[in-house]
Amino acid sequence: MRYEILDEAYEELRSYAQRTRSGGVFNDVTVRVGETDIPCNKLVLACYSSYFEHQIYTDKDCTEIVLKGNLSADLVAHLIEYIYGHELILTKENVLDILECADFLQIE
Repeated sequence: MRYEILDEAYEELRSYAQRTRSGGVFNDVTVRVGETDIPCNKLVLACYSSYFEHQIYTDKDCTEIVLKGNLSADLVAHLIEYIYGHELILTKENVLDILECADFLQIE
């Protein structure tokens, strides 16, 4: 019973984070990959990514996190969607790229 309550609370929190992000509410940081801007919430990013957590703790007033290197904006966007509770579809063609990107962002 206890785990069911925790699962429900977890799902409610993720659902709320998705709704508020898509509605533009609580988006307090932009992740920039090349020319692509991805609006996000610092707390959600820091919760699921040690990389983002470090960036945010280093500069608590940051409003933009610029990702440098050879990262695909599409892959970063997919991983951020995954952080917010969307399904991440892995295929033979994309699994290594997604794992490499997830490793860079320190998403477990």
